[in-house]
Amino acid sequence: MPSQLSTEKMANIDHVRAKINWDRVLRLASSLRGQSCKRENVEFYGGCNLISSLIFEDGTRWAFRVPHDPSPTPFQSTVDTMHYVKRAVPDIPIAIVRTFSDSKDGDGIGLPYMLLDWIEGQTLEDWSSDSPPGPQRRKVLAQLARITVDLLRYTSEVEGSGSTLAWMRRRVNAKLKRILTGDLNSFDPVDCLIYAAMAEERYLVRHLDGLPSPLMHADLSKLNIIVDSEYNITGILDWDDWARRSPLQFAVMYPRLIELTDDSVVNDSLHQDRVCFLEHFTTSLATSGLDEAAVASLPLILADDELQTFHASFWSKSVYADWVARYCIRDKQWVTAAVRALENFILDNVAWADSAEVRSLRSRLEMRGEGEQENSLQ
Repeated sequence: MPSQLSTEKMANIDHVRAKINWDRVLRLASSLRGQSCKRENVEFYGGCNLISSLIFEDGTRWAFRVPHDPSPTPFQSTVDTMHYVKRAVPDIPIAIVRTFSDSKDGDGIGLPYMLLDWIEGQTLEDWSSDSPPGPQRRKVLAQLARITVDLLRYTSEVEGSGSTLAWMRRRVNAKLKRILTGDLNSFDPVDCLIYAAMAEERYLVRHLDGLPSPLMHADLSKLNIIVDSEYNITGILDWDDWARRSPLQFAVMYPRLIELTDDSVVNDSLHQDRVCFLEHFTTSLATSGLDEAAVASLPLILADDELQTFHASFWSKSVYADWVARYCIRDKQWVTAAVRALENFILDNVAWADSAEVRSLRSRLEMRGEGEQENSLQ
């Protein structure tokens, strides 16, 4: 259970608890399993959900999950994802969903809910640079590498894969619109156009373009990995918003457990963890039967910190800010490329062509280009 939550969030969790019709919950669970059950004094809460334990006469446990987030994601998409992964990759440990409701009052339960199998074990909440010891942490990382390759291998679908370049353009265009309208007013639209240009001319792995797109879990963090006393992974949690299908080159990432962030202390332990994961990932990939181009390229993509930052920047404002600070190149070559990116933006968004924002942006690019040319002549 997270040790620090805001007073407001705790008050909201108390409000959620008060709404639950426990008699209805217990009757429902008992009717589904044909055995009476009771509520245990076991409760966990994360960023979005409150989870309680129910125990049946024979000792079997189920989890009762309700959202405490004021704007929860509907359970239907989560359940569909969990069922899909369970069928496609049976070796990945995922709880079986017994029933759920997305209705506002949970069909009499009090609020939307999900009943699913309880996963025995504990999370990796205590994972740190010195815990667990080396053999156990290497065991966990080897399993995570295999899970990553299994998702790449068994969930890749050709239908809907399309062009990686088109996929990137849609998302960069959406970001640029938010910058131009002031929704992301801390960012410079010129930098975003350079970002668009570098996406196409520096970061696109063209020989992977059009290959099937896998469904990946983008939040393999401490609290979403459950292990037993021997550090065997017994459960992977949180298949909500963090389970996503994306182009192949974007699908490969380090588990959040060992990712580099602004808060990361880059010590020998973290370095060794990342080397260990990469080695096991590469070994598992070699025998996966995936496309030869993917087998050759994906380990290189994983090992490239700049490319990993670029990929992560599509989903995180803070990572995008980090990319701008560390990797945005504002020289003549990329300013010229930004002009081309602006023209591509206009082709895709004709209604913006004569907008004041685009006219101002075009003027800035012209001035920036002239300035770079003068500097090169001096």
